Amino acid sequence: MSKTVALLLVLAFLIASCIIKPLPAKAESRTIVVPDDYPTISAAIGNATDGDTIFVKKGTYEEKTLEINKTLSLIGEGADSTKISFDPPYTWVEWNILQKSKVYEKPIEVDADDFVMSGFTIVTTGGLIGISGNGTKIAENIIFTFLGVSGSYLNITGNNFPNGVSISGDYSKISANTGGEMSINGTFCDFSLNSISGSRIKGSFSLIHDNTLTKDGFFITGKNNLVYRNIVDGAAFGLVAEGSNNTIYSNKITNCDIGIENPVSSNIIYANYVAGNGWGVNTYDGPTATFYHNNFVGNRYQVCTILREYTVQYFDNGAEGNYWSDYQGKDANGDGVGDTPYVIDANRSDRYPLMAPFDLDSVPEELPEWLVPPTVRLITPENATYSVANVTLEFTVNKQPSWMGYSLDGQQNVTVAGNTTLLELSNGLHNVTVYANDTFGNMGVSETTSFNVFVPEPFPVVPVVVTSIALVSIVGVGLLVYFKKRKH
Repeated sequence: MSKTVALLLVLAFLIASCIIKPLPAKAESRTIVVPDDYPTISAAIGNATDGDTIFVKKGTYEEKTLEINKTLSLIGEGADSTKISFDPPYTWVEWNILQKSKVYEKPIEVDADDFVMSGFTIVTTGGLIGISGNGTKIAENIIFTFLGVSGSYLNITGNNFPNGVSISGDYSKISANTGGEMSINGTFCDFSLNSISGSRIKGSFSLIHDNTLTKDGFFITGKNNLVYRNIVDGAAFGLVAEGSNNTIYSNKITNCDIGIENPVSSNIIYANYVAGNGWGVNTYDGPTATFYHNNFVGNRYQVCTILREYTVQYFDNGAEGNYWSDYQGKDANGDGVGDTPYVIDANRSDRYPLMAPFDLDSVPEELPEWLVPPTVRLITPENATYSVANVTLEFTVNKQPSWMGYSLDGQQNVTVAGNTTLLELSNGLHNVTVYANDTFGNMGVSETTSFNVFVPEPFPVVPVVVTSIALVSIVGVGLLVYFKKRKH
């Protein structure tokens, strides 16, 4: 009989263990506060794990170096009140018998994806900051040392870089920064609203717009860029278009030694305001740009003619040319185009010079195909009633997506790799919307479709947990009866 009792007890234990099962613990990201939790930023980084945020209260923090190889968010209370002062180690390097110099370690070195740094003023006795990783975000800092950032999907916004910055990364946004020269290398980037001394753009298929530059000007060495609504004033070289197949329009280039220089490449340059420069345009050496609808006003030399013998070049689009403030021709028929060409030299002329300045404000903004959001078309579910709880979600996207997802009944988006099934839907009215991002971050949205689900109620089945509890109860009652009989 004792064996029977033991078996009953084991059975009860097994049933109970099936009902009560602990969930595995899940680590959550933390916010570490400096100096509350750790006195230094380096100590906080050493004790942080992937996904943590290190919040640094206002004050001045003395550090040697910061080395980061995990995904962290380093957030200061504000660049005007939170300062990191670095004094990195260095070694002496002898270049020759008379010359040697200090070579510093990097004050900040990051090798991690999705790193975030914002809200700091950073000064250092020497060295360069190096940050490598995809998804890096650098925002609202003042950084008094040269910064190099590499990776894709970078977001560099609202910073002041007095000593310049080098950024290399595709699908990146570099916007609303101030300071020294910026060097940009990447494809499908948005370089906009920066106010800096100058910039060198080596990338391609990018938007370069609404920037203000002084002193060093713009050098565009990449291909297939859109360069528009930029202002360059007082630089040695205003805009140098060394790359090919760029479209350059609606820029204002004033008071430079050379306004626009187009050395060798085939670019389209139209509707720009080029005024008060030493040379308005310097273009030479073979296949070159087409210029039209530009306003050349009061340049000392509208087009450079003194460096070499120039080949045939195009200063009109076949129907209309440019406005030249020193053109003396007539317009007998009043069509707005001069009756005689504007002669530049023996080989070059504007065949259809404009009689009045071209209206630059009338030029629409061009958007390349890669900036157009994907088109998402929802196929199923349709606006109908379904008699099953699992409904197929089928859709199409007209361009390669980088992410796709859906929202059911207005809830948070669920990521999917393609067509899927909406599982175990309750009876009643539902709605679904599908989203898709392309590689540049443009989001396409489908229409929202409403549909009904009505599944007849099945024969009642006692839930498993209730059944298990009932079994435990039965076993318990059985044991109680057994012991009472034994007692009697």
